[in-house]
Amino acid sequence: MKIAFDVDGVVLRSIDVILEHVNRVTSRNLTPDDLFMWDLEPLGLDMSTLRDAVNHMYGQPRIAHYEGAVRVLSRIYRFSGEPLLFITGRCDLETARRQLEALPWNPSPPEMIVRGGDRYKLEFMRAEGVDLIVEDDVKHLEEYLAAGFGVGLMNRPWNRRARIPVTDRDVATDLSDKTKLGDRNGGRTDGEMSLPLGGRPGRDAEPWKPGELIRFDGWEELEQWFASISTGSGEVS
Repeated sequence: MKIAFDVDGVVLRSIDVILEHVNRVTSRNLTPDDLFMWDLEPLGLDMSTLRDAVNHMYGQPRIAHYEGAVRVLSRIYRFSGEPLLFITGRCDLETARRQLEALPWNPSPPEMIVRGGDRYKLEFMRAEGVDLIVEDDVKHLEEYLAAGFGVGLMNRPWNRRARIPVTDRDVATDLSDKTKLGDRNGGRTDGEMSLPLGGRPGRDAEPWKPGELIRFDGWEELEQWFASISTGSGEVS
């Protein structure tokens, strides 16, 4: 199984850097919890400010990562024996590669492939033979799912109100309590759910089918899911 990882919002805490810059130049006090999507224009920010903030983020020699990202990516790399594949929406791929390589890998950065250049990643996913992409941006998820790609959605503040169709089976399963999608979604059976009400992959449930959405509360849950499909033991060596 070939997994691709988005960079900003999945591995790197890029939005924190962007908002810090915005707050500094506008005297606002925005946090990730103020976002309901990746786009910041609804917050009343002009394009010049946004462009400067993004360029500021691109120019950082290193950016903090989400808890567990480096550890889990390192384990996946050791288990697969293949370069880690990152597909980013950034137009400047080298900034993503530089910041990824600057993470605290032990003892050294793993082999990695960085592709992308557009927020719409479908063609890159096809070209790289991806089975599943780990994302935080819901803008094109329905298209990825419709094309038969799996999506692992990292729960972030900006995707908490998004709506996207999912299949009615045990993708809506808590790690400790298997519960059907209809039960956790107010009894709905119309194939659409609010993502915050969706479930996480249960260790006893079938972990994934092509074209399905799985939600992760963090890298530890992704690690448990990866272990379940790779070894069936719940642990990645």
